[in-house]
Amino acid sequence: TLDKLTAAVPIRLKYDVRAAGMFDFVDHRIDCYVRARPFALASRLVENIPLAGKVLAGKDESLYAAYYHYAGRTGHAFHGTPEAARLHKVAFKDLPPAVQRALAGG
Repeated sequence: TLDKLTAAVPIRLKYDVRAAGMFDFVDHRIDCYVRARPFALASRLVENIPLAGKVLAGKDESLYAAYYHYAGRTGHAFHGTPEAARLHKVAFKDLPPAVQRALAGG
């Protein structure tokens, strides 16, 4: 079945996840951006085609990628409070330039 076939493929070929940001161990605060890119192998193959790769992959250099911002306080003491860390989706163009450079590419 398809489930058995995809389970046999190593996870690093299926997904590419990167993060850039900071974690404060003293105050239990996190502020990071995460890129989740499924179809990592297909994206890498297309990116290596000189002209087509630029056209298909676009500005963020990926066929498809989802970007998230995860910020707030972590730990059980903050669970359910307004300070608790939250994850929300952001557009690539809304990422700070330094984060764009850190997360873009293969």
